[in-house]
Amino acid sequence: MAIRDRYEYLGVPVIDAPDVHDENPILADVLTAFRDVRTKGDYMAAWDGNLIREPRYRQTKDNRYGLYNHFQGIQRLGAGQYMVISGGDPHETPGATPEERTRQTPRSHLFIFEMGSRQAAGGWRSNLVDDGVPPDQDTMIGVIGIDREHHHAGGLSALGDILAVPIESETRSKIVFYNMADPTAPTRFPATVEIDRPPTAAVPSVKTGAVTLAKISDGRILVAAWSDSDADDPRLEFYVSRTDSISDGFHPKGATWYADSVWAVEGQDDNFSNFQAVAFVADQGARDDATEGKDGLCLIGTHNTARLGPLQPGRDYADLYLVEFDQPGADGSIPNASVSVTKVANKHLYCNDEQAHFDAAGGIHVERPDGLDGFLRIYGAYYSRDARNPALIRFNEYRSPLDRQGDTITRLQDGWVEIFEDSRFRGRYLSMRGHMAADTYLPDYRRVSVQSDSFNNKASSVRFQLPATRQYTLYEEERFSTKGYEVDLRGTGGVVEIRNLADQGHGDGISSSRYTPI
Repeated sequence: MAIRDRYEYLGVPVIDAPDVHDENPILADVLTAFRDVRTKGDYMAAWDGNLIREPRYRQTKDNRYGLYNHFQGIQRLGAGQYMVISGGDPHETPGATPEERTRQTPRSHLFIFEMGSRQAAGGWRSNLVDDGVPPDQDTMIGVIGIDREHHHAGGLSALGDILAVPIESETRSKIVFYNMADPTAPTRFPATVEIDRPPTAAVPSVKTGAVTLAKISDGRILVAAWSDSDADDPRLEFYVSRTDSISDGFHPKGATWYADSVWAVEGQDDNFSNFQAVAFVADQGARDDATEGKDGLCLIGTHNTARLGPLQPGRDYADLYLVEFDQPGADGSIPNASVSVTKVANKHLYCNDEQAHFDAAGGIHVERPDGLDGFLRIYGAYYSRDARNPALIRFNEYRSPLDRQGDTITRLQDGWVEIFEDSRFRGRYLSMRGHMAADTYLPDYRRVSVQSDSFNNKASSVRFQLPATRQYTLYEEERFSTKGYEVDLRGTGGVVEIRNLADQGHGDGISSSRYTPI
């Protein structure tokens, strides 16, 4: 494969889209959904499609060890097999001729990925089961060159099919919006919709490290811009859309909330950290409990404690807050004093093996299937392309163990099986969903990779949910040999748990598995 020496950008037309889908699911109980998220993520990766110019987005000497050129945000899109990652290249050469290549013109970036091996609904789960590499269809499909003046793209966020992206120069920033209804053919909203954040005499540089947006009770869109690295103190600044359509643009800044005024419930530290990503999540209870004239949303921020990431691993966290404020006036104004932010929970998320680092990129995805309370997923990506295989971009998915399913299922595509390394559902786990052969037809566990290590002879407990008409069989021997013992996981429609395979007379010697007829 030829080494790419310049980017081939997608042609992204500027098109207004007044009827764009602009809502995220409202979860019944965000705090419960947040607590349900596992602290250890499913390892994932995608191919770069040979679309990144060498040696960019690598931690190598010729890319200045990635200190000024790394991934900044990650967002799974509503069109559930797609995601985007943001970044910026301060050393880009813009053209194909030798003369053009001597000039360096910064550019902010969006990288679009299609995770073709994953199901559109529900948690994606690890796509690295087969020898630790993703299927060919999980790959980058396009690059958007956002802006030359604002060369740094930060923590991004989605509302329905609207993608909000903060971009920065040395002294100013703005928020741009894309319509991602068709991620293979994205469009950009007109400049009249963008939120410009210029410097002032009092604040000579204005940065926007992350952005989030949500629908509020009157149907308008609320945007929150997070700043923690400019001439002012760390803060959230709020903007309200002029109408219930993003096409009509936004009012000037409606309110400013400073992070040193954060509250906390008992047992939580009263801090609002240096977040790389922030995301509003609508909570039914917060809306129902809001007093007259008030609005309420939950907000999740992701961060890492290291001062010199990625040189230091640090500790990775997601923090959950309740944000309350007066309903905005007709002019988009919100009294500063009415904004209160209270920390209600936090979660230590484990990021190992250079799979993810929340000083680099974090993102939130929500889903609420009919009849269920809803699920929350946290995504984290690493700073750069993989050091061992630069064609890979690695990331993690953190989700609930019982992601998406109800009490009873009847379709195999809704089924799942999780096999744990230790008894009582502890340790590493092999997670399989639905009927995808790449995930469920496993003739030799010596080739099965779970969190960068073999899973051969490692099964000690099992949790699964399959339709009553199906079963999944674990074999002691490779290639489904019947010479050893077999464990039939027969579906009931509900969740079945085997806390310790040894209690059924079996050890941990599982070496292959597949669906079998009943």
